[in-house]
Amino acid sequence: MKRPGRSLRKAENRRLTNAVDGQTVGIFEAAGILHVHPKTVEELIRSGAIPAGKVGRAWVMMTCDVLAYAKKLIISQTAERLSAKRTVTKAPQRGRPLFCGVVK
Repeated sequence: MKRPGRSLRKAENRRLTNAVDGQTVGIFEAAGILHVHPKTVEELIRSGAIPAGKVGRAWVMMTCDVLAYAKKLIISQTAERLSAKRTVTKAPQRGRPLFCGVVK
């Protein structure tokens, strides 16, 4: 009997992961939540950015941890954009000034 192909095993892992009341996600579901490639999620797991455990060959993460990572990114990047916006100063105007004399 022929063993199931790799893509069939991946699909089976996705079904099994989804069966746990949505509390846990695998790499593919986490990639879907974060809108990134599954390899990127794997790199985040290996770096420790997202807590995960390995059960057999499959990585398992808590959905709340994936969402917390996304929230942390959103907050920090928004803060960076806001602080950059505040530090931008107006460039001096070109041409001659409106008042040529002394203003009292």
